[in-house]
Amino acid sequence: MYIEIDRIPVLDLLIPMAAFYHESGIKIVLSQIGSNRHFEQVNASLQYIDGIKLTIQSTTDAIGMPPELSKDIQFWGEIATNWKIEFIVAGVADESMFTWLQNQDYVDYLEGPYFGTAELPLLMS
Repeated sequence: MYIEIDRIPVLDLLIPMAAFYHESGIKIVLSQIGSNRHFEQVNASLQYIDGIKLTIQSTTDAIGMPPELSKDIQFWGEIATNWKIEFIVAGVADESMFTWLQNQDYVDYLEGPYFGTAELPLLMS
């Protein structure tokens, strides 16, 4: 199970929160990492989380994916590899994007509307 956070809490809160979730086998994923200019904000917290998620826009041009996307994937993928955490790319909208992302290094998981809409299971009592 994963808990997804979109902001890094102050370390005084993150450290005990991470310990609590990790004791229960729950992983913490930081989403909304954006471009590499956000690295300074998350660097000190990477030792307490289990993954990072880069959400991409679902726009492509006639040639393929924007060049800055490759740079962001490489930048964050290398960070995930160095910290031994998972790297997730979200926002996969179609088959061409899926195919392109499968050929990128570092990506552990893909998410997006291409794979269908997530639904909670209906529990019968």
